[in-house]
Parts: sequence; C-alpha cells; structure tokens
Amino acid sequence: MDADVTLHQELLREFGYALTPTSAILDFGCGDGAMVKAYRAAGLQAVGADVTLSGESPWLYQIPVPNYRLPFADATFDFVYSNSVLEHVEDLDAALAEIQRVLKPGGVSLHLFPPAAKPIEPHVHVPLGGLVRLRWWLNAWAFLGVRNRFQHGMSWRETAGRNYSYLHNKVFYRPKREIRRLSTRRFRRVLFADREMIRHSYGKARYLDRFGLLMAPLYGTCHQRCLLFER
Repeated sequence: MDADVTLHQELLREFGYALTPTSAILDFGCGDGAMVKAYRAAGLQAVGADVTLSGESPWLYQIPVPNYRLPFADATFDFVYSNSVLEHVEDLDAALAEIQRVLKPGGVSLHLFPPAAKPIEPHVHVPLGGLVRLRWWLNAWAFLGVRNRFQHGMSWRETAGRNYSYLHNKVFYRPKREIRRLSTRRFRRVLFADREMIRHSYGKARYLDRFGLLMAPLYGTCHQRCLLFER
C-alpha cells in the first residue's frame, strides 16, 4: 500500500476514524491525481478536484474559481484530504464552506500544508520567503543563484520579479489563530494534529512520544501543519 495512504489511515485511526472500501474520498486540490490513483489502488473509492487539472481521468473534476464550488452533491464524502493546497486558497472561508457542504455528517477532513516560517519557502525556494517577501530580499537570493525547477536559465531580475508576484498573489500564509477561527465556524471538531503527524511520519520511537509535546509546536511552525476537522 502507498506510504501516504497508510499515513492517512493511521492518523485517522488515532482520532477514532477509519477508512473502508465503501468510504467516499475526495482529494481537494488533486493536481495530476497521483493520490487519487494511490487511494484507488488501495481499494478505496476516491476522486479528485482541482482548479487546474494537470491530468485526465474519469475520477478528476474541475473546481471553478473564485467560489470553489465543488461539482458534487451535499453530504457526498466520508473523507476530504488535501496536501499543500490551503496555502494557495485566497478565500479560505469559501473553500471550507464547500468542504463542509460535501462532507457527510460525522465525516472528517485532513489538510497538510506548509507554514509561513518554513526555513526554505517550498514554492520559490527562497530562505524565509514566506515571512520576508520584500523585493530586495528576493533580489538578493535570485542574484546568488537560488532558483526553483521552473526558473533555470532565467536572469536574476526575472526570477526575483516572478517570485515577488507569486508570493504576493499565489500563496496566502495565515496565522494559526485565523485558520482555527475560520474552521471552527464550519466544523464541530477542529484539531492541529502536529504531534500525531510526527509520531506516524517518523515511526513510534520512544523519544517521539516522550518529547512530542515539545516538538509539535516547532514542527507546525517551521515544517508542516496538520489540520483535522469533523463535520
């Protein structure tokens, strides 16, 4: 079974949920549908949706912007998942409203996404680019040769200009308190499960359980956020 599918199942079990062959699953922001394929290969009933589809499949659906209206009936899914998606959603409240709408009562949603303070911003690869989006900072790193995989061969000026535009228009890093506030308006149970993510991502070593409470805030602040909520 795919390692990510196993990870998701273990995280859900931690909080009393289980995926079965009859569970209806939505990958929100599915990209090329790789996770949809992994879920389906594991015998699970998964489909994907995205604003820009990079693959073709009868299991992938287009999401219109700006309202993020999902092409599914109310209370369709048992589980909605996303990976590195919520930081790209400009109107988070609208997206959460749609996720709430398509989740069944008692359904659960899991979202993994990077925080602003990640040491290397994962999209433009600029150190602290999620926090420092000033033009001089981006100019300096572009001049030093920092590039993502789409920028090879670009001049430093073009690279810095694209990074500035991307960081101001395509990513929306929100404080944890704002994410919690918007989520609790829509869902009855909202959890940041960073400690559990550490445990199931890196194994059940004794020191992870012992120091998990100390490591979790650092993990969620500087590496990855793990948000789980239930309708």
